[in-house]
Amino acid sequence: MGMKAVIMAGGEGRRLKAVTGDLPKPMVPLLGKPLMERTVELLRENGITDICATLGYNPAPILSHFGGGEDFGVHLSWRIEDKPLGTAGGVKNCMDFIGSEPFLVLSGDAACDFDLRRLAEEHGFVNARKRDSQDICFVPDGDYAAFIRRRTGRTYPEGDFVDTTGRILGRHRGIIHYTIGQRRGLGVSGGRPLYVKEIRPADNTVVLADEHQLYALTAIARDFNWIAWEAPAAPIRVQARARYHQPEQDATAFVLPDGRVQVTFDRPQRALTKGQAIVLYQADVVIGGGTIEEIQET
Repeated sequence: MGMKAVIMAGGEGRRLKAVTGDLPKPMVPLLGKPLMERTVELLRENGITDICATLGYNPAPILSHFGGGEDFGVHLSWRIEDKPLGTAGGVKNCMDFIGSEPFLVLSGDAACDFDLRRLAEEHGFVNARKRDSQDICFVPDGDYAAFIRRRTGRTYPEGDFVDTTGRILGRHRGIIHYTIGQRRGLGVSGGRPLYVKEIRPADNTVVLADEHQLYALTAIARDFNWIAWEAPAAPIRVQARARYHQPEQDATAFVLPDGRVQVTFDRPQRALTKGQAIVLYQADVVIGGGTIEEIQET
């Protein structure tokens, strides 16, 4: 059997109530997601999917968001405290769920950066040497297009590949089969390597271009969540990351009149993609992040 986890999300919610209001701390957003959701993701990514969570102050928003955990690839069991029980009491309240299995205790209202795999190995848990997943956990067969069709209940018809001038280059299999920057599997022969530059759902076209045309200087992000401080009134120097494995890149960020945040990189960035997250840093401090909505080449 694998390791189980207990998420401590109980208590009366007093210490930060002046800041969070009626929102329970586990539901406070961090880069667009509740804190506790990021904890659940960390556990799932390390093969821990059986989770018991203790709740205290205002449990309704948490229960409504997570349910039984099915949408998050885990199994969640809930224990609601009538009064604060502390860590030991909260764990004791979950013993019927834990049984005799090894378990991990995590906070449901704090963001931590630690090597969960190393900790598991030091304590001899079998999950420690489990291979990292290379696919999305809820698409085990790797057929992302089929998953999207099932999830949305829609069909995605064939359409045209076009170049940046609108000239038709060939036919594509449906826009859900392609990602920005993709080269392989296009089935188009242009006499030179071509890459996906843009996907246009409005007219069902996929724009192909030379690699140098994938680079852009500016990304504009919506739903921006400032973490370290309030939204700055003037431009600030930052390091920005728009892809998971990308090193931070020097940039300038400022808030537009509509509340969106414009991030202009010092050097052009390859394959900036609408819908992906962009995160800003200063040294080791996470300033905030949002979702890329618009890309500008200059």
